[in-house]
Amino acid sequence: RSGRAITMNGTVPGPLLRFREGDEAVIHVTNRLEEDTSIHWHGLILPNPMDGVPQVNFPGIRPGET
Repeated sequence: RSGRAITMNGTVPGPLLRFREGDEAVIHVTNRLEEDTSIHWHGLILPNPMDGVPQVNFPGIRPGET
C-alpha cells in the first residue's frame, strides 16, 4: 500500500532541534497545507495554543499563515 507523507522541509523525520534548559528559541511555522494544522513538540513544555490540536484547544494554524 502506498501513501503520501507530509514532511517538514522535505525530510522524514523532520530536522533535529537541540536546546539546553533555559535556551529561548523562536520557530516560525508556515502552514502550506489546505487545512488547519499544528506542530506537536516532544520534550518541551508549551502553552496549549503552541502545541495543541486544531479545533480542540486552539484554532490551529490556518492555511498560508505563520
